Amino acid sequence: MSAAHVRLSPAPIVRSLVIGAQSSIGRAVAARLSRRRGELMLACGDLPGLEGTAHSLRALAKSEIQTHQALLEDTDSLRRLFDHAGQIDHLVITASAPSPGLRLAELDLDEVRLAFERKLWGSIQAVQLALPYLSRHGSVTLTTGIVARKVTPGALGRTLINAALEASVKVLARELAPLRVNAVSPGLTDSDGYNGLDPMARMAMLARAGDRLPAGRVGSADEIASAYLFAIDNAFVTGTVIDVDGGALIS
Repeated sequence: MSAAHVRLSPAPIVRSLVIGAQSSIGRAVAARLSRRRGELMLACGDLPGLEGTAHSLRALAKSEIQTHQALLEDTDSLRRLFDHAGQIDHLVITASAPSPGLRLAELDLDEVRLAFERKLWGSIQAVQLALPYLSRHGSVTLTTGIVARKVTPGALGRTLINAALEASVKVLARELAPLRVNAVSPGLTDSDGYNGLDPMARMAMLARAGDRLPAGRVGSADEIASAYLFAIDNAFVTGTVIDVDGGALIS
């Protein structure tokens, strides 16, 4: 058969799912993925807000975008999500669970348990429920945080949660191979978590914090999002925690 008559098979459709897509980092990951051809599914608890985000992304999107309501701590909503999603090539979980920033003497352990239930067990549960739908050669990318390894008095709850999640990455990468499992560990980021502050106070606080970092500033959500895309794209990366922290761990 001549070259003129060879028919090239169409490229397979890549299907990605972002849980926690309404967070600052989740929106940035969704924005980057939406500019790729494929199918993009976005999930979080705030469906009206998520639909607004999806609407804004569709103007420049090359992907088909769907939205779903799901919470990491709600098993039934996760089951419905995966039933609707079907096959998944890349699962990204960016949902967070704020834990009280208090020292042990003042720490409300019930609040820490709730945060554990959402971020740690919720993330593990989501991966477990997704297993029948995940492509064998796809990827899972979780979200931790630098307090897992950066000694930070007053951050015991967040340290416990993120350290446990980081420890699970290597175990899951071995158990689920060749499915790849990684995590992104963001440092201090200009994110929605500071929306409650006065704008001037927020700018001043982030500037002071950034001055203490080797990078000289705090990160942006888009800079953090680029690490998730690296974890998705690099098929030789698994069992790895990717630090994107402006040098916080060496400061």
